[in-house]
Amino acid sequence: MNKLIKPFKKIISAAAFIYSFAMAFILSNFSIAISILFQPIKDMYPNIITLNVTKMTRREVIMLSHCITLTPGTTTIKVDNDFNTLYIHCFNGLDPAGTRESIYKQLAKPIMRLARW
Repeated sequence: MNKLIKPFKKIISAAAFIYSFAMAFILSNFSIAISILFQPIKDMYPNIITLNVTKMTRREVIMLSHCITLTPGTTTIKVDNDFNTLYIHCFNGLDPAGTRESIYKQLAKPIMRLARW
């Protein structure tokens, strides 16, 4: 019975990851477009933040770093040699804690769910 359920869980995890990434991608596109078109330059606050990824495997960290780079408004600058920290450039880094939470919720958790089945 367990052998029959496992492939379905993997498919559901993959679908959840694709949905989560697509939503993050679409929302960040709109956010960046609105910021560029309507926000004064003096109100833009680019920033470099760190993201602790000690609970993730190397494969998960690499997947996360690519997803962060593909999402508009964020770019992974560096992955630490020990794969415990990501350095991320944010277009609007006014709230680093909120950015970290958003990345974890929208990208890291679905990646871990997908990779660990």
